[in-house]
Amino acid sequence: MRCFDAVVTEGGFQAAATKLRRTHSAVFTSIKNLESQLGLRLLDRDGYRVTLTDHGRSFHDRARVLLADFTLLGNHASQLAMGEETELRIVLGDLCPLPEVL
Repeated sequence: MRCFDAVVTEGGFQAAATKLRRTHSAVFTSIKNLESQLGLRLLDRDGYRVTLTDHGRSFHDRARVLLADFTLLGNHASQLAMGEETELRIVLGDLCPLPEVL
């Protein structure tokens, strides 16, 4: 998924490989495997530049959401590993002077 997103956002396989610090062939193979697993052609390789197919455009929109959530999940795991509190709960009761607290 990250390779696919990088190819789309960077505009090609070589630029994606540079961004991800991988070889061109590793990125190309990753995309080919993804397309094979999905049974969809995500990229049109017929022209000079690689472009998204209609299916690829729709899939990329959803993939970006998934990758953003995955990044947030990784950040959350890092915070947990460092012992940081992940939630802050504040309870205001009847005895709290509400105007001063707010």
